[in-house]
Amino acid sequence: MPNFLSDNGKKEPIIKIGDENTVGVELLVDIPNKIIQFYSITSSVKGYGEKIVSSVVNSVPKDWKIVVVMDWSMGFWQIMAERYPRLEVL
Repeated sequence: MPNFLSDNGKKEPIIKIGDENTVGVELLVDIPNKIIQFYSITSSVKGYGEKIVSSVVNSVPKDWKIVVVMDWSMGFWQIMAERYPRLEVL
């Protein structure tokens, strides 16, 4: 499946809700402050969201913070924070 990015100069990923075979994550990386922020995540395949979270949590250096600032997931991020204690939902 091809990647679609916005044409507003920000190169933001674009998806259509309900698209099949869509899996992706957008991370904000703050190198000076050693913070990784989950900005957006999507998956049309059940279970892949957690696989993405697991991959990020397990690959980020131990001295970095991993955060979710805006949670509109209706429970997904709370479950992920319970399973992956390094993940902070603010």
